[in-house]
Amino acid sequence: MKKRNDDSADIEAREWNVLLYGEDHFTNRFSTEGSVNGITRGDLVGFHRQYVHPANLIAAVSGAFSRAEMLRKLKTAFAAWPGPRPQVAPIPGTIHPAPRGLYRIQKDVNQGRVSMGLPTVKRDDPDAYALEVMNEILGGSGFTSRITKTVRSNEGLAYSAGSGLSLGVWYPGRFRAAFQSKSRTVPWATELMETEIRRIREEGVTAEELATIQNSLIQTFPSNFASKAQAMAIFASDDYTRRDPSYWRTYRDRIRAVTADDVRRVARAHLVPEKMILLAVGDQKEIDLGDGKHAVTLASLAPGGRVTDLPLRDPMTMKRP
Repeated sequence: MKKRNDDSADIEAREWNVLLYGEDHFTNRFSTEGSVNGITRGDLVGFHRQYVHPANLIAAVSGAFSRAEMLRKLKTAFAAWPGPRPQVAPIPGTIHPAPRGLYRIQKDVNQGRVSMGLPTVKRDDPDAYALEVMNEILGGSGFTSRITKTVRSNEGLAYSAGSGLSLGVWYPGRFRAAFQSKSRTVPWATELMETEIRRIREEGVTAEELATIQNSLIQTFPSNFASKAQAMAIFASDDYTRRDPSYWRTYRDRIRAVTADDVRRVARAHLVPEKMILLAVGDQKEIDLGDGKHAVTLASLAPGGRVTDLPLRDPMTMKRP
């Protein structure tokens, strides 16, 4: 707990989730010195009684056996479990993202970390497949993606640069473009990353880019089921989250059906730089100095012109000064 602020990557990940979903979101409930010390044996027993029950569990089994015999054994094993059926509260679907703008966190390190993005759709949204393809072209496919090529390969500004798309289940997912660079080159790298986001909105993608990503997603699809354990885990998770049973059967056809027009349309609809949240963790004085070759500053890239300095949280209480 005391080391929570030691690594800038940990700070970035933690505060990014808070900015996207809100301080009150259940994924941002941090353990503290007080909360851990306050846990009693009664709390643990009560938690077990409320949630650990066959009616609230999914048992997944994989291997060489008779299905009927395995079902009989499982039913026998769980039949005598004591206690009533647990009452489980629904998972909250509401989020409270921070206002658009630049959020700066001071950390004395020689590398700055930048994240830029916003909440996005749930996995059953009609745009989900086109968004997946779009993200792979923009920054999700490593060295074949635009952000990685521009920020890392062409300019040599970052060891890691790219984007990620996480589609939500119970609440909205997220899009995030990110990189790590030397403090002085953070503003220029940020402008390059934002330029790529704007370019995919305005210019769309080429037929070659589209075909490359579609083929990659389709050809790597079987790796999801490379082992019995993987397949078992996927289907258990799908049962828990109630994914449409047709998802895996139709995935490749749906990816194949995405067009270049679809990619540009969803980029324009969902990736609006003016609505994004920009987070920078690092030595802010060094970042403000820039590289001496480009006039851009991080503040000039702040969505909506809004700049907010966020103090580091106390690692034991998770409160800001």
